[in-house]
Amino acid sequence: MRPLLVPGAFLAALALRTKGWRDLPPTAAEATDAWRGLVDPTLGGGFETGRLVAAVAGALAVAVVVLAFTRRDRSPAGTSVALAVAGLSLLDPLGLAAGREAGPGAFVQLAAAFAALLALAPPPTLLGRGLLAGLGVIPLVAALPVAPSPVSSLPADPTVAAWADLAGAIPGGALLLLHHLGYALVPLALAGLARRPGLRLGLGVLAGVALGSVLDQGALHRLSVAAAASPFALALAGLALERLAESERGGRAVLGVAALVAAVNAPTFVSDVRSGQRFPWPIALKRLDDGGGPIHTTLPAPLRRDTDRQVLPLPDDEAALAALLDAGGATLLIPVEGGRAWAAATDDLLATIERRRLATFEVRVKRFDLYRFEVRAFIFPPRR
Repeated sequence: MRPLLVPGAFLAALALRTKGWRDLPPTAAEATDAWRGLVDPTLGGGFETGRLVAAVAGALAVAVVVLAFTRRDRSPAGTSVALAVAGLSLLDPLGLAAGREAGPGAFVQLAAAFAALLALAPPPTLLGRGLLAGLGVIPLVAALPVAPSPVSSLPADPTVAAWADLAGAIPGGALLLLHHLGYALVPLALAGLARRPGLRLGLGVLAGVALGSVLDQGALHRLSVAAAASPFALALAGLALERLAESERGGRAVLGVAALVAAVNAPTFVSDVRSGQRFPWPIALKRLDDGGGPIHTTLPAPLRRDTDRQVLPLPDDEAALAALLDAGGATLLIPVEGGRAWAAATDDLLATIERRRLATFEVRVKRFDLYRFEVRAFIFPPRR
């Protein structure tokens, strides 16, 4: 099993990251040039090609972390640890977010994975260590933005905004990281600090957070750049599992603890695989009828690529919105976060729509996990 672990982890991670890659609408960053780095991963193509490159980089990051543990201990208990780390890496929500979105996330994750390998199982020679460090620099350079200004003007990712609204910018960012690393993985990673390489990996987590902030011009805009911290956290969890493997029946205990952590991470993981990140646009569009009229929404960019119907921005002006609803025959598709319309000019947009007239048809698609992200559609009959 051990010789198959690294290529198996790579192929499984690649399959997860490329699932439905053409069906996912562009993120706010992908709808602009803000996702392009100094090294253009598309050879002149669009963001879909960039997603494929990101998927390969993210899958390589998983394989590199698994490789670190296959090199550390070749006993049966060590094999159990490597297998557990492979499972946790595959179900890493931050890694999945980075590998399914064109941009710097998967590249910084790969660079962090090489750094974790250097901390856990460095080559025996100085030359080998230098080559490994050089391999880590290449994806890091590719992640640097070609033009910082589009990044600083990005709207915050809804995931980032939800935590910032709840707790403020810095505490919210910390809570976001805890959630996407996995609440059960964090105490396991903290236990890994007690092992010898743990301090270096702990500093790596902080360096990954700082790197993500730098790539987003000092304020976090994209969830994917936070993936720079995940290889270090996964490696710390692996160190804790190594300590557990030293006990009697350690192999079984390791796999059991890893299964518990994976179960806690599963809701976010399933949501991201089923519907893509954030708002479940593809499912909502499929549930709409094939009417020929335009679709009005607060966030047009994700829809224009995925429907033949005309997509128009919902009027910001209260009088214009009232005129649209009074005229009838309108189809509204509204992204909702925490019960509020996302990217709307007013906080009470949903209440305004619901009390204006009764829709003849309504679609409501929610994510599977704890995030209150959904897409709601309202179809109003034409006036007679």
